[in-house]
Amino acid sequence: MTSNYKRAMTYITSAGIPQSEAKKNLQGLESVVIKIGGECLNEQGTELAKSIAVLNQLEVYPIITHGGRPQIDSLMQERGVTIKRIGDQRVTDELALKCVVEALSTVNINLVHNINCYGGNAISLADHEIIYVTQLKPELGFVGEPKGVNQNPLIHLLKIGYSPVLWCIGYDSNHQAYNIN
Repeated sequence: MTSNYKRAMTYITSAGIPQSEAKKNLQGLESVVIKIGGECLNEQGTELAKSIAVLNQLEVYPIITHGGRPQIDSLMQERGVTIKRIGDQRVTDELALKCVVEALSTVNINLVHNINCYGGNAISLADHEIIYVTQLKPELGFVGEPKGVNQNPLIHLLKIGYSPVLWCIGYDSNHQAYNIN
């Protein structure tokens, strides 16, 4: 047993979860996707990073995808960019898209760093064309609807023991970035 495994089991036990239950629930697990909202990263980012690191130490490597609504809103306000929404969808023009990309990049870097600081194995796939999209509605601007996923990088990273961390940016067939609300 590795020291990481022992440390992970100690953490699980301290959380009140019997080790036998944890082992039983993790056996045979092939892949898990965890979607983290930006609000959670503000409020519970440290605990989330710790928990993902514990999973990694138990040789479970979830695919992490995250948003960043409050971080995006904050950056847009700081830059004087008007926040527009239609319903619950952010209207994303070129200027808003730059803020979205910058804010999500920062969120992604921080999340990967925090997971790794707690002994996890996370790697950023921001700036990689992983999620394929088409434009959702012209009136929303650069807002995409997911249509597919480039699974090869994800499968490769999972096989070599890393949790891929994705942002909610997708790309169309012309390599144009789109915000995925």
